Amino acid sequence: KAQLPIALFTLSSPALGLLLVFRTNSSYQRWLEARISWGRIVSHCRNIMRQTVMWIDYDDPTAQAALLELSLCVWAFPRSLWAHLSDPLKEPRFRSEVSEAFGEEAAASLLDSSHRPLRALNLLSAAMDRLPIDEKKKVEMDKSVILLGDACETCERIFSSPVPLVYTRHTARFLSAWLLLLPLGLWDGFSASWNHLGLLPAAILVAIFLFGIEELAVQLEEPFSILPLEALCEDVQTAANDMVAGMPSTRGPLPVKPQEAPKASVSRTGSGPTMMMAEPPTDL
Repeated sequence: KAQLPIALFTLSSPALGLLLVFRTNSSYQRWLEARISWGRIVSHCRNIMRQTVMWIDYDDPTAQAALLELSLCVWAFPRSLWAHLSDPLKEPRFRSEVSEAFGEEAAASLLDSSHRPLRALNLLSAAMDRLPIDEKKKVEMDKSVILLGDACETCERIFSSPVPLVYTRHTARFLSAWLLLLPLGLWDGFSASWNHLGLLPAAILVAIFLFGIEELAVQLEEPFSILPLEALCEDVQTAANDMVAGMPSTRGPLPVKPQEAPKASVSRTGSGPTMMMAEPPTDL
């Protein structure tokens, strides 16, 4: 009868487990680094808009136009980076969105560029330079632009440097051979069941879980295909539009309800009347 000693699988299972663990951990680290980089992109884009709406000189006649231009450029950078890292089939949609936002003539400088994220970052820097803001404050804003460039480099490094193919292939071959021979090692263990009926379901169950771990690593290896990059770009656009729409009205102090003076009450005790202060109102 065709069977293998179960010790063969017992001795080889630690090696298989190490391969799967290293494969999954390396893929998860790529996903985590990509998510952190995009979190920084969203945060620094918001910081640029927040600083702009607070520091811009609204008495300048060019302030409103410069603010709108900056809000478009702040959105264009993450949108260009997403298109740079995503499926080429989304290219027509990207072109239509940029053309609608900037206009055909202005959008051509971004769409015809060989490296669109860097071109969008350059447009952002140029729009910041045209803002009616003090130069020292522009230097502070430029720090966020530098960090945006660093985040772009991190995303490109992850995108262009996948897990080595030889490692992926070796893990897949080892796992496939191990699972293919596993029923032969379990043959004696299921001899008590009728016609070894439980052998096939057990082998299938083990294969589902182990192949599931391998598939999980494959999915995490390409983080930009599973991260919600489009939603993050929309968050940047929404935040920019809200800040532009709310200024300059929110530059003033908040309208706080004036607090009423506490009323005095008289409490009579055995030694005579005593003045007691009522609790101050808590509804501000």
